[in-house]
Amino acid sequence: MEEEQMPQQPEQKENTLVRVSDMVLRYQFIRYCVSGSTAALVDISTFYVLTQFTSIYFVAANVISFVLAASVNYTINRLWTFKSTSANVAGQFITFCTIGSIGLLINTGVLFALVTFASMTEIVAKVLVTGVVLFWNYFMNKHITFKKV
Repeated sequence: MEEEQMPQQPEQKENTLVRVSDMVLRYQFIRYCVSGSTAALVDISTFYVLTQFTSIYFVAANVISFVLAASVNYTINRLWTFKSTSANVAGQFITFCTIGSIGLLINTGVLFALVTFASMTEIVAKVLVTGVVLFWNYFMNKHITFKKV
């Protein structure tokens, strides 16, 4: 004789919802990390090429590499990480770029300070700074740019 399944109690439904929500957030964060790693690779490799094979000043190279990486990052995050369906692509991109610009200021300021005042090598400083800005960008874009309405 089969046991009859009892309907889920409200507490059980809530726990199931919390577990599903946690799983989705973890999966989204993993996607964000993959997207961010791709953008970081674009950023750092572009920075390296510009500083090692051209005569571009490291601060200018940082701006160029950061802008290129931000464009790659927006595209991947919109389409894959956050799966945005917003019709306001232009407004969303402007918000993303504004957050990215603040991240660029943080990135460049800390990079300059580490290279100039802490005598850190440019590439080591760049890697450290990229990690700091990663958290800034995720938090701001998740809660502002790609927030679900």
